[in-house]
Amino acid sequence: MSFSICKELHAPTGVEFCVSAYLTHVKGGENGDGGPFLPDLIVVKEALLEVYAVRRSMPANCGDAEVSKLELIAEYPLHGTVQSISVLQPRSITNSKDTTKRDALLLTFAEAKLSVVEFDPTDCRLCTSSLHAYEKAISGAGLAAPPLRPLLAPYVTSDPNGRCAAVLLPTAGLAFLESAQDATFLAETSTNQAGGRAGTGQSAAIASSYVVDLHMLEIQ
Repeated sequence: MSFSICKELHAPTGVEFCVSAYLTHVKGGENGDGGPFLPDLIVVKEALLEVYAVRRSMPANCGDAEVSKLELIAEYPLHGTVQSISVLQPRSITNSKDTTKRDALLLTFAEAKLSVVEFDPTDCRLCTSSLHAYEKAISGAGLAAPPLRPLLAPYVTSDPNGRCAAVLLPTAGLAFLESAQDATFLAETSTNQAGGRAGTGQSAAIASSYVVDLHMLEIQ
């Protein structure tokens, strides 16, 4: 039996990606001082994800000036280097913003893999609500022509209204991901089409996904 071991010699220091999201709390909530919660700052350093909270205070020696600072509240090692990140915001059945659920994070990795992760407040950890893999698309299976972007990493983006997301694959493929309309989707389904496990049901989630061949749309 043979196996390989990957050991990190030095912790990553450079910041690859940075986004703001209501990851650990819902939008519109109030903090301990009675003020509104600000979105968390999400920082990705290769295979390390850090969550910072924005704290505001009014020190006595600063008069009426408000002072803001960042506080590291959590950090999570990931099983792979993040290639791109996007924030999936929740929505309700009426397509209006759902303020009872938190945001979710869309993380892409090498070999055209996508993870949808959310914050679990019961034990303050990241949990995976769904996993999506598109190896067949990047290997050329089912595509009508050679790859469009053979050297670029998968890039994910999401709709500002939380209706869907899309992943531009390193080949002539565009993966569309439809967001779940309400929390009943995760309550009724323990696993999704991609083989991932359901999350807490308290954050935005992906219901299904499919890949479109861009060459079939005559996009060069």
